[in-house]
Amino acid sequence: ADLDALFRQDHRAGLSALDSAVNVLGAWLGLLVILLGCFTAGGWLQVYLQRTEGESFRRFCFGGARWFWRFVRVAGVSLVCMGLVTWLVRGAAWNHVVLSGLLGIPSHDWSSFETLGSEATAWRIRLVQDVVHALGVALVLAWGDWTRTRMALLDTHSALWASLCTLWTMARHPWRTLGTSATFLVVEAALVWMLGLLARSLDGAVLRTGELWPVAVLALLTLAVLAVRVIVRGARYHAAVQISRQVVTPIARPD
Repeated sequence: ADLDALFRQDHRAGLSALDSAVNVLGAWLGLLVILLGCFTAGGWLQVYLQRTEGESFRRFCFGGARWFWRFVRVAGVSLVCMGLVTWLVRGAAWNHVVLSGLLGIPSHDWSSFETLGSEATAWRIRLVQDVVHALGVALVLAWGDWTRTRMALLDTHSALWASLCTLWTMARHPWRTLGTSATFLVVEAALVWMLGLLARSLDGAVLRTGELWPVAVLALLTLAVLAVRVIVRGARYHAAVQISRQVVTPIARPD
């Protein structure tokens, strides 16, 4: 973050190659994180739903394996919904309905906004677009958490049917479902933001001192952020289990 414009200009070729390599690596790591998230979600839910004491790690691994492929299907449904949200907010739907229909911006100016009266108006349009997109992605992620909780609670297999039923449950109980998810999101964002400010201050110390200790502290902060997110994720599933037991109607099963 503290690299100046001259450094970026002098090393633009190397930085461009680095960005390309990081993008490819990030895509594969993102896929790995999704699969790992499916496993850990099953682990959390197994621990919370199985009313026994002890051997938590064994039960966690058992739950991760038991629900893995069902939750992978839920992740697939969530990715499709995220693609739909992106198309609606950043694709043709946004361009034709909002930019052309509501704001009267011609198609050749959808990217630059040169026909607008002020730069502040263009900034507000981009801000609204970013906020709507972020809210849509957050809604899909929360929907996925409640869907996985429902599937584990009722021991069902259909990710699509569970997703539709979860939508109905969230519509009937928006405060208990979305309100709970939003609360955990705010807490997690606040903690990560505070740790991020500390990491940003240390980022400049690496350049000023040239010593190893800021790098080591940055590594510890990275682990701290991961620990915070893991703890909040477990707490979020625990709350989802408790609320789902109250609002989800049990299904009839043969004896």
